[in-house]
Amino acid sequence: MPRLKEVGETGALKLIEAITRHRYGGDLPYWDDAAAVKVGDRWLVISIDGTHSEYSLWPWMSLEDLGYRVVIGAATDVIAKGGEPFGAAVSLGAPASASTEDLEELIRGVVMGLDTLDAKMLGGDTNRSPRGWWVDAVAMGWARKLVPADFTSGKLCATSCLGYSALNEAVAEGCEVPEDLLVRAVKPEPPTGFLRVAEEAVAATDISDGASSLYKHLVRRGLSARLHEGAVCEDVINALEDCGRDAAWVLNHLGEEYIILYQGGECLCDVGELVESGEPSVRLGDKPVELGWDNFLGRSGLGA
Repeated sequence: MPRLKEVGETGALKLIEAITRHRYGGDLPYWDDAAAVKVGDRWLVISIDGTHSEYSLWPWMSLEDLGYRVVIGAATDVIAKGGEPFGAAVSLGAPASASTEDLEELIRGVVMGLDTLDAKMLGGDTNRSPRGWWVDAVAMGWARKLVPADFTSGKLCATSCLGYSALNEAVAEGCEVPEDLLVRAVKPEPPTGFLRVAEEAVAATDISDGASSLYKHLVRRGLSARLHEGAVCEDVINALEDCGRDAAWVLNHLGEEYIILYQGGECLCDVGELVESGEPSVRLGDKPVELGWDNFLGRSGLGA
């Protein structure tokens, strides 16, 4: 049998789907960003997201940042389906050697995320971790209309320009980044602006795992994405110019980018277009965009 480091997340998810599909009962496709169940005249949208401090806690980040980001990550999946988050439950693993001050710091970040969303804490679980911290959050929200990831050829919009998450990689590689920009990578704002346009949207997905988040939907639809140079935030490009990073580098290093890509309705930020393609890909002009982070493969260039 192949190992997970050989098949990657795509292979792992196919295996899980094959075993569990007959028990699935959601009102969104099995492979979408979140699950949904109709309750009366609306849908309860649910998503779970999590991470480990070894992979998501950069040296310049705090445990508060970690707790905040996990809550925002789970909530972004809910928002991308048209759901307005109302609460979250959190499960965490802590090393026994951690101090109560460390725990307090992480939970302050969870509460900060909930405050930003105007959402409630709905309980959770605590566990012992053999090393480092892991945090999982289940976010829940109500939607009057679901927005599946049913992309077609045509204009591609986003809730904002792309690129702030790549600043973490840039700093790790020695680039100097203004603090007011780096904070946008450390504590990203949730894309709640999408809720204003969700009623008219016909397709949407978040891109928390970089281009791979979009690519998995393109493959299912036989589409390729052509992104504009203007898809990357101008202040990110300006900040990284002196250390030789361009827009293509930024898009190749997205990670935990809590932005929603969508089609239909008001276009908050025009980032490109989707076209029919026999070989799906994501490109910036003529340059291929790497697919981003895979939890089993690492930073993946598959499909580039």
